Amino acid sequence: MQSVKLAHGETALIRLYRHGGFFRGVTGETFFTWPPRPFRELAITEELRRRGLRTVEVYAACVSRPVGPFYRGWLITKQLVGAEDLWSAFQSGMIQRVGLEVALRAVAESIRAMHREGIYHADLNLKNLLLRVEEHGVACYVIDYDKARFFLGRLPDAMANRNLTRLGRSVGRLDPEQKFFPPVAWREFVSFYHAA
Repeated sequence: MQSVKLAHGETALIRLYRHGGFFRGVTGETFFTWPPRPFRELAITEELRRRGLRTVEVYAACVSRPVGPFYRGWLITKQLVGAEDLWSAFQSGMIQRVGLEVALRAVAESIRAMHREGIYHADLNLKNLLLRVEEHGVACYVIDYDKARFFLGRLPDAMANRNLTRLGRSVGRLDPEQKFFPPVAWREFVSFYHAA
């Protein structure tokens, strides 16, 4: 991800879309989806901001077409000053400073709010949850909605549970020794989610 200082002192982050998993080695940065992923993410993110959910502000989305229907895409967002992704927050000591319970409650409330709005986040993981200390406490911002899906009304319970399971897999993959996120913390997080 690149960053660019803007004239009024803020910083823009430029993210190039890349495939993950198997497709990373095959197609890398080239996509064939329609509508293009940057435009989908811009539309979903701005709709969620309009509804009052915490996420980043999108400055622009763009694509270039090297050949035919294939494209490369970028999303340009405003940097959320002072924010750390949840995994970095565990490692940097931010979680210890603000308190694990406070951080887990903020994350649970943001994910619950997203599910109430009918959003299934297809890539929910510790790195797509940003924590920031603000005037009224710790806030959690959910980012990277390029593969998200909207449902009418509240997200069905089965889909919400699938989303939480995906987040749990991210915890297990990044913290296999359970040094930062032990099972008791996961149970506490789930209880905060259901109480939100």
